[in-house]
Amino acid sequence: ILTCIAVPVAIASLYLPRYPANQTRKFEWKLFYEHFVQLKYLWSQRDLRLSEIGVSYFWFLAGALMLISLQIAQEHPIDGTGFSMSAAILMAWLSGGTVVGGVIASIICRKKIELGLIPLGAIGFTIGCIFMSFFAPGSLPSNIGFGITGAFAAAYLVPLNAHLQDNCDPSNRSTVIAAGNLMDCLMGLVAVGFQLMLRNIFSIQNQFWVLAALGVVITIVAFRLIPREFIRMMGLWIMRIVYRSRIIHQDRIPEDEPSSSPIMSPTGMRCSFLSSARAPYGSSWRRNS
Repeated sequence: ILTCIAVPVAIASLYLPRYPANQTRKFEWKLFYEHFVQLKYLWSQRDLRLSEIGVSYFWFLAGALMLISLQIAQEHPIDGTGFSMSAAILMAWLSGGTVVGGVIASIICRKKIELGLIPLGAIGFTIGCIFMSFFAPGSLPSNIGFGITGAFAAAYLVPLNAHLQDNCDPSNRSTVIAAGNLMDCLMGLVAVGFQLMLRNIFSIQNQFWVLAALGVVITIVAFRLIPREFIRMMGLWIMRIVYRSRIIHQDRIPEDEPSSSPIMSPTGMRCSFLSSARAPYGSSWRRNS
C-alpha cells in the first residue's frame, strides 16, 4: 500500500521545475556544525526571529500531541483494540485534521499571505486542547478534538511559514530555512522531555490544560504583534457574508499597478473598506488631509 502511494508522488516529482545550482562547494568539516552558525543570522533580525519562534512552536505542539496520543493508545485503547491500532486511529485524526486545515489555509493564502490566520489558528488549537480536556481519552469527542486541534494548528503554520520565507533576503533564504529546520528539530526534542515530565505529574486530560495554557500565551503574543491583520481579515469575511457587492467599471481598475482613491470622510473610509472586499490584491486606498 505504501509503495502504491509513493509511486504517484515519485512521478509528480519528475515534473518539478529544475533550477541550476548557485554554486559548487567542496566538502568542509564545518558542514557538521554550520547550522548553529546560521542560527546567528536568523536571530539577528527581529521579524525572522519571531516568525521562526512561532513556526518552531507548531512542531513543539505537534510533538507533544503525538506523544500524548501514544500514551492514550497505551493506557486507554480505543474500543478494546491494541496499542498499534489505537495509535494509528489517533494519529489519523490528528494528521487528517492537519491536512484539511493546511489545504484550506493554502487556498485562503493563494493570492496573499493572510497573516490574520495566525491568531485565528492559535485561538483554534487552544480551544481544541481545552475541548479534549473535558472528555475521556480515546473517546469519539476526544478524537474529534485531535482533528480540530490539528486543523487550526495547520492554519496557524501555513501563513507563518510563508511569511518567514517571503520576507528574508533571497540570497540568504537557504540559510534561513536551514537554521529554521534546526530550531524545529530542537523544539521536537524539547517536546519529548516536556511530555515526559507532564506524564509523570499530570493525567492525560490535565496535560491538555497545560497545552491550552501555552496556547493562550501564543494567542496573546500573536494579537499583540499583528492585531490589524486579524481584525481586517475577520472584517472582510463578515462583509462578504453580509453584503452582496458587485463590481462596476472593473476595466478602470489597473491590473498591474496599484490604484488609489481619495477618501476625505469617515463615510468614504467605510466605502473603501467595503470596496477592498472586492478590489484586486495590490489596490490601495488613502485619505487626503
